[in-house]
Amino acid sequence: MKKKIYAVCALVLVAAMFFSFAACDAGTTDTEETTVTAMSEMPVGKEAMVNYYNSVINAVKVKKPAVKKFQSTENVSNVICGTEDGERNTLLEKSVPTLKKFIFDGTKKAFEESRNAETKYGDDLTALFPVSGESWSSRLTAADVESAEIEANDDNSQRTLTLVIKEPSVDLVKKAFNLGSEEDRAAAVKEFREKLKGYLSFTDIESLTYTECKIICVINTKDNTVASVEYIRTEKITTTITGEGTLAEIGTLPCSFEYTYGDKYEMDWTDPSTTTTAEAD
Repeated sequence: MKKKIYAVCALVLVAAMFFSFAACDAGTTDTEETTVTAMSEMPVGKEAMVNYYNSVINAVKVKKPAVKKFQSTENVSNVICGTEDGERNTLLEKSVPTLKKFIFDGTKKAFEESRNAETKYGDDLTALFPVSGESWSSRLTAADVESAEIEANDDNSQRTLTLVIKEPSVDLVKKAFNLGSEEDRAAAVKEFREKLKGYLSFTDIESLTYTECKIICVINTKDNTVASVEYIRTEKITTTITGEGTLAEIGTLPCSFEYTYGDKYEMDWTDPSTTTTAEAD
């Protein structure tokens, strides 16, 4: 019985990872380049904070610092197998936390290429840095944001700006976040279908809604350059699993869960050519 429960848990957790590719590709549109205007005082009010964020974040693709991208957080929570008001497989639900680390560690390599990357100073950031495929990184407005907070560190050398997106939808989220393409998601789904063949089958996404999307941006006060930015999304995903072969007795079971993950980008604004020249002198 434990083996069967582990197999279903594995599906739920693996599904969370490939469902992170969900949603439509952001596409490409034309936009004017945005440059940063020096700001000695912190912005006050939501509109000023959003405008400030747009200014500093849109300068990243223009000025092209060295960028290191990595996964900052990942979690599966609120797993419900069965209907909330009907029969639920609580044993399966309780097994998820125990297996979560094992499953994530075991599938981590399959996602390293898409989630971890590094560029050199001056490299084109159009594909890597949000929004992928665009020359800009944010088109958020104050109306898109539920809350905005900014705080300086003790010596005022950096400011941390946090934006929480209001009632996030795909159309709104893709104004500032990278969304995986349909091709990426289809490839991941195909891979896991093949691995689980004869044991479990599952539907594609029946529903996906964003429950929270947040941006945490650390800005260097002196020159208004972005030191780091973290994009955190929580998605509620619903699918249906069906046991096959030795797991046929599981039957067909609706499953829903929340998947939270974050991508973080760290910037190095040091121009190697300037450093080399200074050392030569």
